[in-house]
Amino acid sequence: MENRPLVSVVIPAYNCEKTIQYTICSVINQTFTDFELLIFDDGSTDDTTNIIESFSDIRIKLYKDGYNKGIACRLNQLINLASGHYLIRMDGDDLMFPDRLERQVKFLQEHPDVDVVGAPAIVIDENNNILGLRGRASRIWSFDDLFMSSRFIHPTVAGKTEWFRNWQYDESLSGCEDMDLWIRSFKNSVFADVLEPVLFYREPLIFRLKTYLKRQRLLLHYSWGKRCYIDNRGHFLQLICKILVSSIAAVFLHIIRCDDRMIRRRNEQLAKDSITNYNYILSKIVTKV
Repeated sequence: MENRPLVSVVIPAYNCEKTIQYTICSVINQTFTDFELLIFDDGSTDDTTNIIESFSDIRIKLYKDGYNKGIACRLNQLINLASGHYLIRMDGDDLMFPDRLERQVKFLQEHPDVDVVGAPAIVIDENNNILGLRGRASRIWSFDDLFMSSRFIHPTVAGKTEWFRNWQYDESLSGCEDMDLWIRSFKNSVFADVLEPVLFYREPLIFRLKTYLKRQRLLLHYSWGKRCYIDNRGHFLQLICKILVSSIAAVFLHIIRCDDRMIRRRNEQLAKDSITNYNYILSKIVTKV
């Protein structure tokens, strides 16, 4: 294919009019420039598509059909539309570090055996306040570890486009489609992490208890169905206990009106100098809009 970009950045977008402009700017201002940016709007009812269409960068391609089909469906469509050798994903409210593409592409080129690479992320709220660090980078992956924690922060992953085409997401598993993908493919794939954050991952301090409990039930059902994948029965029982305890804790914190702790407890606190550094990077991204 002529003029085929090395990288396809893919974003499923739904009702993200408050953030999509910043998200796109964080992509088009990357230090690495050989990419296409594919965005599939998932039936947004706000101004999301108008904002996307206001950009004149020829690398941006918007797809829409007016329906709300869910993230797994849109990701599969974007994967099949991608023309790059590598595929890098994010969501419509996240922000790339300015050198994210450069670092992850370099890693994949230097480690041709790796199929998918993830990274830690800096968590921010709806007002761009830094909440902490999420994700632990490790060069050593075990299946039990993956089963217990899912490991990858989904919007940080990058990998070979052909790998994503071969495996695809299960569109019936909205809420744990990423965990399912890693578990299904683990024994036939090579996963890795870069050690430093590549993304500002947005998580508003509005805890939605019903949504959380629905996902926990889905995870419980999924885990029971996939119990044959895990060799250590103790780890499986540990996962079930973890789901139940987390659900009980969520209900309790909701009752005492401390919902935000369910979000904050997932993040590692950062030192003051690290916060200053990440705030500087963040300010550079948002001021380029």
